[in-house]
Amino acid sequence: MRVKSLAFAVFVLLIALGACSETTPSPTPSPSATVALPTSTPVVSTPTPTTTPVPPTPTPLPSPTPTPVVDPDTLPLLNEEQVTVPQDWLIFTSPTNGFQLSYPPEWLAMDLTQDDWQTILNNVTDASLRNLLTEQVQALIKSNTLAFLTYPLSESGEQRLPFASNLNILRTSVPQETSQTLLVQAIIQNLKNMSGLRLESMNRGKVGEYPAVAILYSYPIRSEDEKIYHVVGWQVYLRTQPEEVYVLTFTTLADVLPERIKDFARMANSFHLVRENGQGK
Repeated sequence: MRVKSLAFAVFVLLIALGACSETTPSPTPSPSATVALPTSTPVVSTPTPTTTPVPPTPTPLPSPTPTPVVDPDTLPLLNEEQVTVPQDWLIFTSPTNGFQLSYPPEWLAMDLTQDDWQTILNNVTDASLRNLLTEQVQALIKSNTLAFLTYPLSESGEQRLPFASNLNILRTSVPQETSQTLLVQAIIQNLKNMSGLRLESMNRGKVGEYPAVAILYSYPIRSEDEKIYHVVGWQVYLRTQPEEVYVLTFTTLADVLPERIKDFARMANSFHLVRENGQGK
């Protein structure tokens, strides 16, 4: 699974979310998910009884519980009271899309509804990382992603796998009558249907006045030299209106997550909508 593939996974998930409502019998699985179809019961002949005793079936040993990729004690927070944005952080505003959030001064921020994103990415000095980020941004633009923010340096420590922590922001519509519970069920079910993706944790809360759901997941990627890395995604779903959901997808490597979780939480909790005059709403 390549790094940029998550952008398509999120886009597929949003298509399914836009279709969920109270009358939907079950969440729509993503087209990329592998769905096990029911098969007909095979017809077999009844075996002839035998006097040969059948040896007892040995009791299977319990399989070990998989070790979580993410330490559950180091998870991003949705509780606004516990998150403070540093004074030296910058403010990213998207006038076209009407939202604003704070971000670290060393990060690069791009409004993908504008044409200057390539100029901004030219500030990435690592050519391999710049090319990868360019491919990712181009894919995100095709999926109507609104904004992309990224750390400008590779954090993998491997030349063959350039990777930088990043955030992309999308907006989708849901039927107004969809309850928050059904929305959560649809999100979880569609994530579960994505091949290779492992759910790590889920919590609900608020970001400002907006009901929010935060889901942490991981998935493996393989570098050119066959080394396995674990990518961690933290998706925050903000229901800013009954019929509107913003999705903030933070992505980083599992090894780097402890250094990034506080910044992810600060960025998420600083998100808010703005009026045309730049004031919050």
